[in-house]
Parts: sequence; C-alpha cells; structure tokens
Amino acid sequence: MDPRAHRRFLDYVDKHVYFGGPDLPKLGREQWLELDAERAAFEARDPDSLDDDERRRFRALRRLLLVD
Repeated sequence: MDPRAHRRFLDYVDKHVYFGGPDLPKLGREQWLELDAERAAFEARDPDSLDDDERRRFRALRRLLLVD
C-alpha cells in the first residue's frame, strides 16, 4: 500500500469509530483498497459523463469509505 493510500485508510479507520454504525460495516484493508480504487476511478472521470447508476454507486462508495 502506498503511503497516501495508507494515510487515507488510517483516516477511514479513525472516522469509522465516530461515524460508523450498524448500517455501515467496517471494511478490512483489502476490501477498502478495492473500493477506494473504484472511487478514484469515478473521481478521475468527468462528473457530467456519469449516468444515474454510476452517480448512485459513486455516492454509495463515498458513504462506505467515509469520504467527505
């Protein structure tokens, strides 16, 4: 894991203590890496190019990863 991803993962773990709940499972390192890569791919795209399903998935990923 590169240092920036590691820092984001540690931020996620810290945030989960406060903002996680029964409806928001705590992700393991491998699962977090996979979902973070998917989130990054969405962020790299032009927001206007996303269809409705992709926008919903992007919002869901941000919620799961506790990204503002």
